Amino acid sequence: MLSESNHIIQEFSTSVVGIGALFFAYASVNAQDGFVKLVIASIGLGASIIIWMHAYSSHKNEEAIKEIMMSSNSSLLQKYEKALEWRNGTWYDRYLQQPITRLVTYFSALVALAWILIIVQDAFPSVTGNIPTYPLVALAGLGIAIVMSVLILRKSQDMIRRHKRSAPTDHNQDSTSKASES
Repeated sequence: MLSESNHIIQEFSTSVVGIGALFFAYASVNAQDGFVKLVIASIGLGASIIIWMHAYSSHKNEEAIKEIMMSSNSSLLQKYEKALEWRNGTWYDRYLQQPITRLVTYFSALVALAWILIIVQDAFPSVTGNIPTYPLVALAGLGIAIVMSVLILRKSQDMIRRHKRSAPTDHNQDSTSKASES
């Protein structure tokens, strides 16, 4: 699982540089070369969707591995959970820290949205030419708000799940109380 996370971080770093280069290339092309701009934007959209899908599948792989570890009751899972206890430390760690695969997934979604807005603005100049840019900016802001809301929702789900795992079950409480009585 650690190598999976390291792998996604390295790929994400490379992809951020690549997508940044595509944004730079897009901005460098003359406005008269509309087809070239559309090709660059399409490549950027495709790349961000691929990164999005890859990060999501990496997260699903990690979840599946954890599920297998949990079902086998191995001590490896206990060690893994202990290693993640730092997430319960400071306020920042507890409430704001997110798994890297989740952040990469949502970042890639935002980049894909940016490329879609660029393509729409360039591919349909007669439609978007008559519309001021603020509706497109508002649409981008809505995308950011949705992603932030989902991040908060997912973090609260993580915290609930972590609390349920750390809370003693009735069965464990009964056995400990019986052991203390004897």
